[in-house]
Amino acid sequence: MYAQDIRDYAELIVSMVGIDTGRRLEVRGEPVHWDLITEVAAAAYRRGAQYVRVQSEHPGLYKARVENSAEEYLDYVPKQLTLNNDVIIEEGWSLVAIKSPEDPDFFADIDTERNARMSQAVEQAVMPLRRALQADRFPWLVVAAPTEKWGKKVLDSAGPVADSGATTGAGPAADSEGSTGAGPARDRLWAAMKPILRLDHDDPVGAWTEHSRRLKERAARLDELAVASLHFEGPGTDLWVGIPETALWVGGPAHTPGGVEFLPNLPTEEIFTAPDYRLTSGYVTVTRPVTVMDKIVEGAWFEFCDGKVVEFDATKNRDLLGEYLEMDEGAAYAGEIALVDAASPIFQAGHVFYNILFDENAACHIALGGSYPGCLEGGDQLSDEEVAAVGGNVSFVHTDFMIGSESIHVTARTRDGGEQAILRAGRFVM
Repeated sequence: MYAQDIRDYAELIVSMVGIDTGRRLEVRGEPVHWDLITEVAAAAYRRGAQYVRVQSEHPGLYKARVENSAEEYLDYVPKQLTLNNDVIIEEGWSLVAIKSPEDPDFFADIDTERNARMSQAVEQAVMPLRRALQADRFPWLVVAAPTEKWGKKVLDSAGPVADSGATTGAGPAADSEGSTGAGPARDRLWAAMKPILRLDHDDPVGAWTEHSRRLKERAARLDELAVASLHFEGPGTDLWVGIPETALWVGGPAHTPGGVEFLPNLPTEEIFTAPDYRLTSGYVTVTRPVTVMDKIVEGAWFEFCDGKVVEFDATKNRDLLGEYLEMDEGAAYAGEIALVDAASPIFQAGHVFYNILFDENAACHIALGGSYPGCLEGGDQLSDEEVAAVGGNVSFVHTDFMIGSESIHVTARTRDGGEQAILRAGRFVM
């Protein structure tokens, strides 16, 4: 099934990342994604791309370093990494990242402290790329591709969503056509993904263009409301999130300074903004598992005071969550608040996807870590100090925690003192 649809998927990807004549494209993914990477490259060249470069993200090599490297070398980041990122920024390459590991549990037993040390060094080194990406200085797109082990994780080892809230052996198996990651679980996962990606439409590009327009209109309505704060209420949740006066709501397509339109996430169902990092208070229950530094955190909750997480817990990998909150000063403060309708096809699919691209677009979420500059007026031109002065959070990390469900209500308090219902039972009523 996936082998039959992969070319259509590749065409959708290059359409959504704005590939046209003369553009350069970098594609990042694991070896298991090679079939899709090849089709994306072919589609990009058919559209007139000048060059396509591939950067392999091999989980086995990363794990080998965590487990075997001398302690004093864990902080090392090769200059080639930063030079490559500089080229993407300076020359305005397009970037496609396939973010769906071959095996979601591959890092389950990884050493937390050594992994955190490596992650911190890498995150600091790639901060210029992250900031340029968040400022939409070049077209970028995050996508996912089904794999056998991911399919089993989603469909076989876990039940439906509760309303509360790489191989270690000889390598991936090949099917009769030579594709990696083949098998019935992969095809069953792809069957669930296909309508979410709107690839079941006669014109997927047109369907995404229309959907993106609706998201943009929804974001514009929230801008018109002049929201001062949002109140989230539901089981285990009573959370107030302050919104800066200069905040902008974002949803749908983005644009580079040169006017190239692109869709940053495929799929996307969210509208989001930068909260005032000093004005989050109350408590919130996380309604879906979240991958934090390569491990899955489950059953988490947070209590905020004056913007900062002051208490937290989790039923799985609590210590890792504590490590994350200390990654830098901004890691314990909110940098994004996003609203997602429970009518979205991802939520309605009824699965925990164990993949942030899908799970964040299934439910409202709050991110701990850095804010997106594009969510603040003139944010692309502000220094870190100026971003913080208007309420934006500054951090080199950013992780989304889902807080939405069909039991969550969201109410906006406007700057003129009024109130407006935004979501009731997880659905937009605005």
